[in-house]
Amino acid sequence: MNIELGKNETREMESRIQEFWDKNNFWDNDVKSNKKSFCTMMPPPNVTGNLHMGHALDNVLTDIICRYKRMCGFDVLWQPGTDHAAIATQLLIERDLSKRGINPNSLTLDEKLDAAWKWKNDKGGQIIWVD
Repeated sequence: MNIELGKNETREMESRIQEFWDKNNFWDNDVKSNKKSFCTMMPPPNVTGNLHMGHALDNVLTDIICRYKRMCGFDVLWQPGTDHAAIATQLLIERDLSKRGINPNSLTLDEKLDAAWKWKNDKGGQIIWVD
């Protein structure tokens, strides 16, 4: 079975589904609600460089789970955040330093922090867009 939808049919379908979600307040959450709660963390963006398909896949799957839980009557919080531990970022900074012939273990704390801030200034805007 081959089903092809044109732009107009796709837009109409999306509009209909969006209206259904808005009408039923599926987007709302209320900490004082009597509904069972469901909370998941949006995986934190790390200052690791470019976004890739893995980021998109993870967010799509989490979105599907949250939408399903909302439709099952849960009060859902999909909590966004940013990386506070920076473990992945540290690994990439150390790899970058090593590629440039710098032993990360030989740096002082201030030198490591300087390298981290340079990395963040170079890569940070690629993950989180700031106006």
